[in-house]
Amino acid sequence: MPLAPRSILVLSLMTLASVLLVAGCQPDRTMPDGVVVAPTEAPLRDMIIASSPELQEGQRIYDLRCAHCHGNSGDGQLPVTIPTAEAVGLHIVPPQDASGHTWMHPTQRLRQVIRDGIVNPLQQFPMPPFADVMTDEEIDWVIAYMALWWTEEQRIWQRQVTDYHTQLEAQYPTLIPDEPAGTQP
Repeated sequence: MPLAPRSILVLSLMTLASVLLVAGCQPDRTMPDGVVVAPTEAPLRDMIIASSPELQEGQRIYDLRCAHCHGNSGDGQLPVTIPTAEAVGLHIVPPQDASGHTWMHPTQRLRQVIRDGIVNPLQQFPMPPFADVMTDEEIDWVIAYMALWWTEEQRIWQRQVTDYHTQLEAQYPTLIPDEPAGTQP
């Protein structure tokens, strides 16, 4: 007798939770401490961007599509707008710099959120999808540009998380679906 769709979903979620629990218990990974200041100072950052057409394009796209919510320097939602967002029951827009949590997520998840958006504003930050206006390559350029706001330790951590996620995808392809961000339970 086939399982009901709800039973399959519950079983899949329990299996995924078990995999992620085991993944989180890996002893060779230590998360870097949070930081209060921007890690890559402006002169060096500007030189790095100037030396890379991809980073220049990532900056241009970020400034066009992301900065109005996430801040010109990746510092998050403008403080003056926070009370209004909270008053209507929304979370604030997170910073993308070293003070935020973007660096804690694998690149696969960052791509998915940028591509598909976060469509349920009552549970998470409202964010429109950019799949219709950004290619996968452009999304990667924006992520690379944002990574310049992170510390070297955070970039190392983010690469490790991305590599580990890639391993999990290869090992358990059906347990880590690539669904639109707003449709996940």
